[in-house]
Amino acid sequence: MTDPFDFIAVDRETACEFFAVFSRFEFALKECGYVVEGLDYAQPAWRRFAKECTLELTPDNPTHLAVGYLEVYPPDIQTPRLKWERKGFWGKRSTERAIESITRVRNNLFHGGKSRPQSPEGRDQKLVEYSLMLLLELIEQNQNIKTEYEATAY
Repeated sequence: MTDPFDFIAVDRETACEFFAVFSRFEFALKECGYVVEGLDYAQPAWRRFAKECTLELTPDNPTHLAVGYLEVYPPDIQTPRLKWERKGFWGKRSTERAIESITRVRNNLFHGGKSRPQSPEGRDQKLVEYSLMLLLELIEQNQNIKTEYEATAY
């Protein structure tokens, strides 16, 4: 059988770490009460978290570069016609827009849109690396999220 990692432009280790961290981060969001209201299933409230996020970054912090990249060069969104388009952000602050980019990166990888390369060489790798970097910084700077992220299962 063909290795599925042959079809994405992100190395195996980075892709796996991103998925694991993203998954655990969503768990922590829900445990901290960031759940979309009015649904009959649990969905993490990324937008509410992003609006309330008080991420503090100095220009010498490498995550500052990640936030800038994710805001200025966000991942495109695959349309129902399977074309790629740049879409605007809902957030007003850089942090909100960068956090929205993280969810787009996850959606593009997880839902299979990145199986056919359309990005310049190295771009998908950079998007995943910067998204992972920002997720890890968000964990470090939010004690409630960090506590739930690091909590043992039993």
